[in-house]
Amino acid sequence: MRVSGESVNLRPAAGGPAAGGPPGPVPVPEKVSELLRPVVRTMPWRMIAAAAGLGLLLAAYPGLTEDEPGGRPALIALRASAVAFALGAAFLLDDPARHTTAAVPTRRALRHGLRLALLVPVAALWWAASLLAVPEPARPPRRPP
Repeated sequence: MRVSGESVNLRPAAGGPAAGGPPGPVPVPEKVSELLRPVVRTMPWRMIAAAAGLGLLLAAYPGLTEDEPGGRPALIALRASAVAFALGAAFLLDDPARHTTAAVPTRRALRHGLRLALLVPVAALWWAASLLAVPEPARPPRRPP
């Protein structure tokens, strides 16, 4: 890469800081702790919340419309709510800052993995809430028979 007529070497010097070169690569746990705050700030929380709300409404729909909800409509509504949440969570893969963070020393896979790790507890809580939104007689069993 050339900057104003000079050749710039982007690779770290052998030996690291003890040999007079730039510091070596940062360990992954330190990268994660440094990336946590910016990743949380740039996640599409409004889209995930909107999809979660829509999914909860879809899961509760059979209980709101029918006097005695059956198993089949509740199952279809639960599947539709899972699809709605998945569509909202798909916006997690879109990183609007990817063009400005192209020069950062972390890989995109690490940033996406951190975003996914932050979504997993939210998705687990949402799934538990959506199962509880389904009326009791039509709710799927807790354990398989």
